[in-house]
Amino acid sequence: MRVKKPYIATLDQVKIPRQDEYGIIEYIEPNVSTARLKIGPRMQGVSDQQILDQHNRLLRVQHQMALEYEHFAIEVPPGLPQIEYHELVNQWTPRGGITALRHRRRRTRWRGGHLH
Repeated sequence: MRVKKPYIATLDQVKIPRQDEYGIIEYIEPNVSTARLKIGPRMQGVSDQQILDQHNRLLRVQHQMALEYEHFAIEVPPGLPQIEYHELVNQWTPRGGITALRHRRRRTRWRGGHLH
């Protein structure tokens, strides 16, 4: 069964145990992800309602950011390398936002950390 994402809730829909500097938002509804909210050293003076208000505020901000997000895919023109090797981190990375796989019959070889 797929686990649901946390949602804006009221105090009667959650339990909020505390662990060190964290408030843990546990939904009473089964199969909803638990959220850990770091409050910090002032945790002792914070009520369950204040913890839940902060959690709900974060969920609203995340939702608003998702609504405003626009993704622009950058496609490398055909014939140019779509990936590049970075020696510092010893890995290949895409040059654009999309990497298209093209099958070639030509044999490829590794030479000095580079694909030829």
